Amino acid sequence: MANEQTIRSYYDIISKHDAKKFADLFAEDGVFNDKSTGQVYRGREAIRGMIEGWYNAFSDFKLKPDKIMGSGDNFTVELTATGTHDGELSGPSGDISATGKKVTVPSCDVIQLKGDQIQSVNCYYAAAVLMSQIGSSLMGERQRPSQAEGRPTLS
Repeated sequence: MANEQTIRSYYDIISKHDAKKFADLFAEDGVFNDKSTGQVYRGREAIRGMIEGWYNAFSDFKLKPDKIMGSGDNFTVELTATGTHDGELSGPSGDISATGKKVTVPSCDVIQLKGDQIQSVNCYYAAAVLMSQIGSSLMGERQRPSQAEGRPTLS
């Protein structure tokens, strides 16, 4: 039960926008894997910078755990991310200026604990849903395959 409380604290602290407390939940060598973008954040400083980026892009960013499953040191959490895109969103394909649009994005986290700290988070959020809701695309215009080539496009 203590480990499940660590998991619940993780989401509570995220939603309170306390980046330092959030990073301190991780072990010194903790890792946050953003599986939707392929970005990996190693260590507390990098993890703190990552969450600050989300806070800057979505000033009312919240994560609500819908279902927590697991025991011991391994947990899987189905959750919903919400917020208003009122700041610049940075990603591996570049920056997206604020749109003022509200988002509700399904997500799943796979979390491994080490003692009473988080060793790793593998975060699988629905990036296509996020991008669609803010009116953007996962692919830049130059990289998008054309309908003429017989391949589907993301829009």
